[in-house]
Amino acid sequence: MTNQTQKHQEENLAKKLLAVRDICGFTAEYLVRNLHHFDSQPEQFIIYNLSSNLNRSVKSIELELISRGLHCQDRPFCASSFENLSYLDVDLVALVKDYIAQKSISKKQNKGKARKLVRQLHR
Repeated sequence: MTNQTQKHQEENLAKKLLAVRDICGFTAEYLVRNLHHFDSQPEQFIIYNLSSNLNRSVKSIELELISRGLHCQDRPFCASSFENLSYLDVDLVALVKDYIAQKSISKKQNKGKARKLVRQLHR
């Protein structure tokens, strides 16, 4: 196997691992964010456990990617990871793009609040 072929295979594997990380991570975050929509405590417990397991998978994948030289921690999810899920009735790509945009906006708002608090503390 040539070096170039091996490098190409490594890149493909990294892309696939990133897509799996994105799907698992988004699903985990989305389930926890919407946990209050589940009626019973047993349902909430099951969904929370599922979310925790997905989140552990995300961390394992990130560690594997880091060991391969690709640093992806705190890297935002990519909506294109969800384009191959066309068998779903929901426009999942649009949903993920909206979710990522909302998360980005709230992150910016939280940074603004943090700066304001830091300024108040230094007065």
